Amino acid sequence: MPATPLAPTQRYLPVGVRKYNWLTAVASKNAPARAEINAGTDLTAEIAAVNGFEITAPVIDVTAFGDVFAVQVTGLPAASDPCEIIFYASSTSADVRTVLPAGTAGFLLFLPEGDVPGQKCEVWPLTVRSMFIDEAATGSAGQIHVQFVTTSAPAQNVTVP
Repeated sequence: MPATPLAPTQRYLPVGVRKYNWLTAVASKNAPARAEINAGTDLTAEIAAVNGFEITAPVIDVTAFGDVFAVQVTGLPAASDPCEIIFYASSTSADVRTVLPAGTAGFLLFLPEGDVPGQKCEVWPLTVRSMFIDEAATGSAGQIHVQFVTTSAPAQNVTVP
């Protein structure tokens, strides 16, 4: 029996579509409520770059001593390190420093196709590990790096309410 092909996709340019919201409270990371999303802070317009936020699993060698073929299994999945968002700094200090100081706990809502009901999103439970001004940014706009630790498994393929 032949394999079932994927449905044709509608491709898009993610720039200007993707959204990143910071939510201070979510009752269920697998089903955030519209009120929780509306109460959050849209970080998108101030983001210069996003690094990490990938779930990876190590490969573990389990080859028996006498085997002539290497056998591997997948280890426990974990979030990449670091998970970091780089924001633009404001000359008046009215920027991400007021929302995400070190130690702040909450949820990053990643909306790859925008805040569109029925589309998919990811909910990352996080705590801000560090927040620092990039002292090396001398030839570009001022930047603030915010690094996070993942406090529980992110919820992926969650339907946007």
